[in-house]
Amino acid sequence: MSIWIVAADSACARIFQGESLRGAWEEVEDLADPLVRHPTDDPPTGKPGLTTGVHGTHRLQPKHSPREAADLAFARIVCDRVRRALDSNRIDAFCLVASPHFLGLLRQSMGEHLHKALLRDVDKDLTRHPVAEIRQHLLAAA
Repeated sequence: MSIWIVAADSACARIFQGESLRGAWEEVEDLADPLVRHPTDDPPTGKPGLTTGVHGTHRLQPKHSPREAADLAFARIVCDRVRRALDSNRIDAFCLVASPHFLGLLRQSMGEHLHKALLRDVDKDLTRHPVAEIRQHLLAAA
C-alpha cells in the first residue's frame, strides 16, 4: 500500500510518500500558496458593499476575511492534489499533519472520497520539522 503524508500550514505543504508510517518516506512534492505572505500580513481589502433594507442602509460584511479566503483556497489546492493522486491510483491512502486552524479548512475542503482515504490526522503544525518528528506524532495518534 502506498500512502502520502501531508504536512501543511496555510503557506506551504510538504508531501511525503511511503509504504507505511513506520517505513522510509521520500519527499515527493512541495506546494506553496500562490499568495505567500508573512503571518502578520493580510491581503489587500476593498470596502464592503452597501445594502438597503427596511431599517436603512447597512454595510455588507464579507463571509470570510481576505486572509481566511486565501487560506481556504490553498486548502482546496492541497486537497485537489491528494484527490488527483488517489484517482490516478498513485496512492491508496493519506495522513494529514496540519496546524489546527488549517486542518479544519482541509477537512472542510474534503469530499467523501478523501474522508474515506484519510488514515490519520494530527492537529499540530510540523511543516518545518524533521521527518522523524512528523512520524512520531502520527504514530502517537494511533
